[in-house]
Parts: sequence; C-alpha cells; structure tokens
Amino acid sequence: MNLLDDFKALQQGDISGIKDSQLFILNRWTSGNRKNLPACAQVNRAFYFTKPRWLLQFLAYNMSYAPFVRMPKPTKCYREKFDIIAGALKKLYGWSDRVINLSKSLIIQLCDDKKLIEELSGRAGWDDKQRKLFGLGVKKFEAKKQQVQSLFSY
Repeated sequence: MNLLDDFKALQQGDISGIKDSQLFILNRWTSGNRKNLPACAQVNRAFYFTKPRWLLQFLAYNMSYAPFVRMPKPTKCYREKFDIIAGALKKLYGWSDRVINLSKSLIIQLCDDKKLIEELSGRAGWDDKQRKLFGLGVKKFEAKKQQVQSLFSY
C-alpha cells in the first residue's frame, strides 16, 4: 500500500496493512486537522517509548475524520513584513540570523502591533514604501523657513 491508502485506512480505523515505519508521516498528516492535535501531541510525546502499533491504534481511535489538509504557509505579505522587521532588528540591536529564526513567531505577531511598528519605523528610518506596507501614514517633513538675515538685522 502507498501512503495515501494507509492514511485512508487509518481514518477508517483499519491499521492491519499499515507499516510501523509510517507512523511519523501519518502522525504529521493527521495533525493538519485541529481536532486531532491533542491526540497527535500525545503520539509525539510517546513516539520513542511506545510500540508503533499501539500508537497507530491510538491515532485510529482518537482521530476525527477530515479530508487531507495542507500545512499552512505564511502569506507573501507577512513574508515581506517579516523581512523588513528582521532587517531592522539586525541593524538596530545586532541580532544574528539564528536569533531571528528562533524568534520568528514573535516577529510575526509583531507585524500586527501598530504602536511597536511605529516606534521601530522611526528608529530604523523606513522609507514611505515600507511604512505603507504596514499601514502607517506617510511622514511629511516640513522644512522650517529661516528668516533671512540682512546687514541691518541684529
């Protein structure tokens, strides 16, 4: 049997034809549905300590039927925002690529916080295009006119 047939058999509760070595992949696929997450988390915890056949039975018993779901990916807009914020954090605070990758979820949450984005844009000196991407207004700078000094002004 191939993996898709094994996944369908797992959804129907028939684990007799499923190989034990496919537990990891099937667990990942079943975690695409939010209703299955608690069961998949327990399988992840017991993956190295319990027999695979028992874990397959546990998945089959606790799985709610759902069609095959793709893993979510960030949108292009969030990717651009993430790159801009990551560049600013590297520039201002000297963060490395490793620290940026470890803080990825925090930076994505930061994309929606207007107050912190406004402060970060002021410190990093973003241009109008970057400010528009975050929904911030364009800053217009007014040049102050200096009074002309003449020979007779004291």
